Amino acid sequence: MGNRLRTIHDKQAQAAAAAGQLRRGPVRARPHLGDADKAIARDELRRILEHAARLASHEARRGLRGPRTRDLLLLELLASTGLRASEAARLEVRDVVLEGEPYVRVRGGKKRRPAQVDTVPLTQRLARELASWCRGLEPRAPLFGHAGDAAAPIDRRAVWAIVKRYLRAVGARAVLNVHSLRHRFLTDLASAAGANPFDVAKLGRLRRMDTVLEYFGASQTRAAVEALPLPWPARRTAPYRRRK
Repeated sequence: MGNRLRTIHDKQAQAAAAAGQLRRGPVRARPHLGDADKAIARDELRRILEHAARLASHEARRGLRGPRTRDLLLLELLASTGLRASEAARLEVRDVVLEGEPYVRVRGGKKRRPAQVDTVPLTQRLARELASWCRGLEPRAPLFGHAGDAAAPIDRRAVWAIVKRYLRAVGARAVLNVHSLRHRFLTDLASAAGANPFDVAKLGRLRRMDTVLEYFGASQTRAAVEALPLPWPARRTAPYRRRK
């Protein structure tokens, strides 16, 4: 039986090789990244937002509602709310509520039915920018449409491509993607003064409490390391010289 299975496997491998389906060279496993690698650094986030703002300013001077302005609003929304790419792509104009305390309605979400709606608060600054962006648009219109057809909503892959393009433009780390903005938001939220797991779970639309506690554990570990009373030696100010 063992020889027969080995013969079948060899024939399948030969057929796959003839069809060009086998990769040449060693197969490299995907690197396992820790929380610090997954989250975008604050300096990297600042650089992509500044780059997007410079590009959007050219459209603003001409009074255009163009793709660069859309990209800037999308990046600011992802960074300040921790929305997933699919959640941001599904947003419609009617989901932006600006009366009173501004917020966005997030319909569906990861492993959630479309009928389930969560509310995510907006900063006052972003609310003013979204109010200007939504002016004159139909309530059922997509909040972020395609560059060539604003009435056609972008999808999850388009959101990933937009964020990745700006990350490459500023020379950010290659491992970063749109989900890195969400990791940054949740990490900062967990490390904020007075934060509790229930707030992180609600604002992040997280259903598993062990995922919430991972963010708290990472932030508390960093704080504990920084607070260690280690007997640091005095640093020498003279430059090091190589022994001959």
